[in-house]
Amino acid sequence: MKETEKKVDQVDALVICSTLNQITNYLLIKLFKPNKVINITLESNSDKFTKINIKNKKWDDYLDSVLKKELDIGITNSIELNINQLKNLNKIKRVLKKTKFDVLKDKSKTVYWNVTGGQRTIALAVQQFINDNARKKDKMLYVEGNTEKLLIMNENEFSEKEYSDRELNLETALKLVGFKNFDKGNKNLLTGQNEEEYQLFLKLYNMISDKDFRFEYNDEKLNLRDHLIKSNKEEKVEARKSYLKQLFKDLEGKTFNEKLKTVEILTCEDIKFLFKKDSNENYKYIKTSYPAGSIFEKITGYKILEIINRKNYNIVDMRLNYKTRFDPESNQERSEKQIDELDIVLLTGTGQIIIFECKSGGMSGDNAKSHKYTTYRLAGVFGAPIFLSPLFEQETYEANNSDKKDILNNCQAAYRSADRSELETWPLNKIEEYFDEMMKKFKIEGEEK
Repeated sequence: MKETEKKVDQVDALVICSTLNQITNYLLIKLFKPNKVINITLESNSDKFTKINIKNKKWDDYLDSVLKKELDIGITNSIELNINQLKNLNKIKRVLKKTKFDVLKDKSKTVYWNVTGGQRTIALAVQQFINDNARKKDKMLYVEGNTEKLLIMNENEFSEKEYSDRELNLETALKLVGFKNFDKGNKNLLTGQNEEEYQLFLKLYNMISDKDFRFEYNDEKLNLRDHLIKSNKEEKVEARKSYLKQLFKDLEGKTFNEKLKTVEILTCEDIKFLFKKDSNENYKYIKTSYPAGSIFEKITGYKILEIINRKNYNIVDMRLNYKTRFDPESNQERSEKQIDELDIVLLTGTGQIIIFECKSGGMSGDNAKSHKYTTYRLAGVFGAPIFLSPLFEQETYEANNSDKKDILNNCQAAYRSADRSELETWPLNKIEEYFDEMMKKFKIEGEEK
């Protein structure tokens, strides 16, 4: 049966398993509001026997800090296992039996055991501990990654429960892994965006994703996508910026063949907005050493935002150009410098973090792998690093494209580099189709508003 309107029990203690994906523990603690939190973790000196660089104690400290600040509860007690005990079912059972915590000795108390992220031996030992001690009120919890459902189990019950949290945000997700937002001004786009910016970059997406929308500039008749990429061929930064400024000015007010009715031409107001300057008199959008890249990030980012808004997916936070650093409060020995910039990052209500890397030019294998590591640290095994390519789908299948070889060679090299690094790759003209498929994989349903 599905547990929908059923009243949540008063939970005397929630037992969790220390994991690199503490966001699941955080969500269940917030959901059930236990009086105590007991953490099954590794002994400190057992870390040297694992293949993970980040120590369990660190992950426990990150969770404890967030719980105290946001939910007014910390980790009350810990059950520590050494590496030999962790591998042996009977040894774990003996550790649980010898535990002196009153709440685990008193059968009248309600204890929930979240075995998500724990070893199979822990789950089996917990199940036998509950049965051997006739703990009728206890329940085992497990978050099923494939269905995004919380499974609740005891000898008389097997049910599913929603555990999505619409209030979850990336600041909390970062703190749970010892990171912090480097740019406080970078806000959640789902709680409000600049409407003029949003509409302008959606226009540009419609233009660059239309292969038939071609116009002449610098004596070459190309589509807008190719003109943007061609600007990267200019050797100097100012030359690349000048190329794009003149390109967009040439588009202002132009009309095209009636067959291209779907293409929205840039207006005078659009051009003025695109050429806005910041307080330092620098162009706001035609910036960075390769401005076509930053424009491509905005174009694809706002297309994804439009899909989320239209289909009501369970995405609770979205940022563009999201800069991260180590949280100085929990990593005092670490540098406070920026450690990464994530082009597009999404957070679901169930704690899934999805990171997109956009490239309109080249991309090294090391760069691709660094983003895969960042995603793993932020999202654990549920992370989904995705490479957004300016190539059309057919072009991703072709090693060379005869009529555009000079323009697309860096893009195709970047695509191959991402593919070698085992990043999932999406072509420009298939973003919505691939996004819908990804949401189905995560079992996050959406519907047209």
